[in-house]
Amino acid sequence: MRPLLLGFAAFTFAVNAAAGVAYDYVTSIQASRFSEKSSGRVWVEGESYRADVTGPDGTHRAIISRDGDESAVVIDFKKAQITDRVRVTGGVRSSALFLFPGDRPLLHGKPDVRYRRGAASTIAGEPAIEHVIEATFRAKTKDGLVGGTFNVVAHIWTNEELPPLPIKRPLRSGYARVDEQLDEAAKNVRGMVLRHDLEVTRTLDGGSPQSERTSTIVTRVERLAVADDVFNPPISQ
Repeated sequence: MRPLLLGFAAFTFAVNAAAGVAYDYVTSIQASRFSEKSSGRVWVEGESYRADVTGPDGTHRAIISRDGDESAVVIDFKKAQITDRVRVTGGVRSSALFLFPGDRPLLHGKPDVRYRRGAASTIAGEPAIEHVIEATFRAKTKDGLVGGTFNVVAHIWTNEELPPLPIKRPLRSGYARVDEQLDEAAKNVRGMVLRHDLEVTRTLDGGSPQSERTSTIVTRVERLAVADDVFNPPISQ
């Protein structure tokens, strides 16, 4: 199982509610057995957004919502069809490494989740502040035969002058107690995310570390009034 390549899947972008914005992004995943890259463009105006995504295989899709992501439709341009998005309510993880081989693992011991504020920088011509969220925890299978340690580091750069849209793409490990603490740490992250780097390392007991890195970078930001028909696209492209 691989993470969803949508660019904004692992975190929330933002926009001033009084004006529209469009931005380009690139998402890349580097793991021990594969690497993938996707790119896209997102338009936002008020409670409406459209995200056009070009996947690693060249496929082109669009996701459109007019109600702040409460509901959305998915347009598959190759198949020339529109379907309602099915929101997954459980089992969503921000990295494939959070899945254990074999039996579903259980959290073992107390997780350690930390937050710190980094330095100021500039990304895509916009001022940005770095936020760092780190987590360390252990898990074991129910029979206790397989255990392992997880180390998570997320670097998030935001423009704090722009408030976030109600699009919820939180960092998820799949372990409830870890995710509760990740949510608490994420309250420190405010504004529009311009870059999000996530590295997850899983080390099974007696084995070598396995790492996966996901990075989404905004490459251009435009403030503009988005035409309403952007959110009502034709099937053809």
